Amino acid sequence: MPPYNGGADEAIKTFKRQDDRIDFEVIDINRIRTDYIDRKYKQITPINPLQKFSNPEEAEITLEIVQKEKNLIKIDRPFEAYQLLVRPGAIYRLFKAYGFGLFFRNVRNPLIESSFNQEIELTVSDNPNYFWYYNNGITAITTLLPSIGNQAERIKFTGLQIINGAQTVYSIYQAYKKASPIQREKMDQDALVAFRLLRSGGKDFDLDVTRYTNSQNPVNHRDFKANDPVQIRLQNESFDTKYWYEKRRGEFRFTPDEVKVISNESFGEVYVAYFLQKPSLADPDLRNQIWKNFSSRNDNPNGNYDLIFNDKTKFKDLLASNLIYHFLSRHQGSIDPYELAFFKTIYARYLIDRFGMTCNPSERIIYLFEDNNLKTDSRPVEILKCFAFLKSYLSETLVNPKYTLMTPALEGKTWESIIQDL
Repeated sequence: MPPYNGGADEAIKTFKRQDDRIDFEVIDINRIRTDYIDRKYKQITPINPLQKFSNPEEAEITLEIVQKEKNLIKIDRPFEAYQLLVRPGAIYRLFKAYGFGLFFRNVRNPLIESSFNQEIELTVSDNPNYFWYYNNGITAITTLLPSIGNQAERIKFTGLQIINGAQTVYSIYQAYKKASPIQREKMDQDALVAFRLLRSGGKDFDLDVTRYTNSQNPVNHRDFKANDPVQIRLQNESFDTKYWYEKRRGEFRFTPDEVKVISNESFGEVYVAYFLQKPSLADPDLRNQIWKNFSSRNDNPNGNYDLIFNDKTKFKDLLASNLIYHFLSRHQGSIDPYELAFFKTIYARYLIDRFGMTCNPSERIIYLFEDNNLKTDSRPVEILKCFAFLKSYLSETLVNPKYTLMTPALEGKTWESIIQDL
């Protein structure tokens, strides 16, 4: 579904010139759909365009803190920061007000089903005196951070994002929500939560703080790319299909029955071999080099992220790569990255001969797997025939899985040049 293309911009400008009290925000069907999915399936309350301060990144936040002798630590440079103590009730009210919007800049959302979270809940509810000792606390970034006095019991600041401690926040919220008034009072009396509040130092600094404060936990490389605009766009494109693109682990709490969630890891693994036709960058089992696919060249000379995920990357091409790989794996066994690269070329030639130049291979593959009017048995025929042709061709020209060329006419040729000759 194409996004809004600006067709009403001139009319909007005319209205606004006539009366400066008038304001407009375009909310197209894609925005409504995304907000619906966020609310229903991710359980994230979307930003209400009619409310100016529903977004915690822009709101003025009030946070109750605990003041005891010498418990307030201030860092002046290079960016202002405070080490604070807060009560469980303050965390509960914070999450109740802003929900999962607190974690937009985090590398992951809270995990709903987690034994780790259950342990946090039990500690804060059953052993609140031990909480500070057992828990690493929370790290948050704010846009505007005023000076905090030694006697302050409440602080106000503008903008808030929790970049480490999402599990802690959600677990405290759940424990406090379930507790009786007396249990809540005991939690607030005995439990202390470490809370680090940092003033933003810019995009690079904020990302580095997020990266390093999460380094002691099992965070995947892809978690640090979850908020990349390319990842957001690809996920929105996926909502046009029954295959939803997961850019962050565990972000979909549940899905419609007909929807299958596929991680960006799984997409990246096969896209580089099949669609980009760079099998040399893929591990033979397409699993051992995931970290490269989510590392930029600036971070790692061998990083593939910018090659795979960029403005030219389309979800339909990612999906077609994934569908082909898993279909062939089910019917033919282990599939080599070079076989995927060869297959794309052979299948494209087949489609040109059958339908002409206008047939898009990715769209054809998605059609074969998504059209419910097609009989299941009829879907694999053309794919399997093309793959059988590929295997026959390879068996005549190549002698082993590493594709050592055996005929004198092909000696010294690369696989790229063979594809061009097909």
